[in-house]
Amino acid sequence: MFALDFEYDGRYLSDYGFIICDFNGTSGAEEITAGSRITFNKVQTHSGLKYNLTSINYGECLTTTFDICKDPELFDDLLITNPELRDLMRWLNRKQFLEFSVRYDDFEKNTCTYNASFNISKICVAEKLYGLRLTLETDSPFGHAKKETLEWHSTPSIEEEIENKSDELGDLFPILTITCRESGDFSISNSANNHSMEITDCVENEVLSIDCENQILISSEQRNLLANFNFDFFRLSNTLEDNKNRITTSLECDIKLEYYPIYKGGL
Repeated sequence: MFALDFEYDGRYLSDYGFIICDFNGTSGAEEITAGSRITFNKVQTHSGLKYNLTSINYGECLTTTFDICKDPELFDDLLITNPELRDLMRWLNRKQFLEFSVRYDDFEKNTCTYNASFNISKICVAEKLYGLRLTLETDSPFGHAKKETLEWHSTPSIEEEIENKSDELGDLFPILTITCRESGDFSISNSANNHSMEITDCVENEVLSIDCENQILISSEQRNLLANFNFDFFRLSNTLEDNKNRITTSLECDIKLEYYPIYKGGL
């Protein structure tokens, strides 16, 4: 597969008349980091005969380097002008992480996205600018697949089964929009991890907007949810044996659940 284009903060490289290229001219394989590199912190015991694990963490974010140049099918003169350089610098070289995805010739657009930022260096031939070398760095050890959006009508007698499609094992915290269809104390439980998120004193047609990852709660009734909340945010579980989550609610309600599955395929 070949990558000639990418999207960054809603704009495409091809919008500027540029393509991904390789000024090194190499045709062999190149090793790049795939992220998700795990650091195992250990302590020595028994005079070095054994090491006990003390902690585990991801030791790096995804990084890679690639070149860009003018598309020879669009330009006869491939020299990059100063206005073109300034346009690219304004777009790519910013002090924040923004959404990035590669467009492959045989892959569906935006299969995986990353939050990324660029450092840029010039590639000159005979002191004339013909290309840019982009060093990309992300804010995470992994990327994210397309957003999963699930909607269903829930009643206390119905159990809804939802799959956590992430490559990462453990819990993932989604965004929930819950429209209560009756008054009472609301709870949403997941038997896969035995957690139950509870909000008391809900009223009919109240809309609860809950960002479980960032711990943000909003009610359409403009009430203080913190006084009625058990501080156990809803999460989807994922294990080697089972990535199915079985969800029930204490009240009749309409639920919209959104999350980004973690993708470890690398850039």
